[in-house]
Amino acid sequence: MKQLSFFTDTEIFRLTDKDNREEIIKNNPYLGPRSQPMGYDKYIASEDWQLKRKFAIQLADYKCETCEKRGYLEVHHSNYKCLYQERFDDVYVLCKECHPEEDDIRRRSAAYETYMEKKYGEGWINYNNQATKAEFDRWLELKECEEYGF
Repeated sequence: MKQLSFFTDTEIFRLTDKDNREEIIKNNPYLGPRSQPMGYDKYIASEDWQLKRKFAIQLADYKCETCEKRGYLEVHHSNYKCLYQERFDDVYVLCKECHPEEDDIRRRSAAYETYMEKKYGEGWINYNNQATKAEFDRWLELKECEEYGF
């Protein structure tokens, strides 16, 4: 899929205070051009990711999306399905204090999906409800108890 509007092969869009962030995201939800796959660690260290990171922080108005703190900010992937072609909705701009909590949420979500796929197969989404979430919570609690010897 061709990238929309704002991006050349080497530049990232620069926001000004007058730009409407919501309109920008609506018209082009991507943080930048698609990057070449290269492995996570190499990608996070790449100039491509650094430009996308800066753009995400600009779009978040230079503050943590959880607590609105300003200062040093990190960009958290909510999942890795769109790695190399992130949309603004695929990442969260977070402070160092909020980032570990979001990492836990991502891990729990991935564990839930794996549990559901193994138990219910490809059509697991049809069973995605409060009862199966409670079932997963009980299973995870038992597994953690076994792991820690309780």
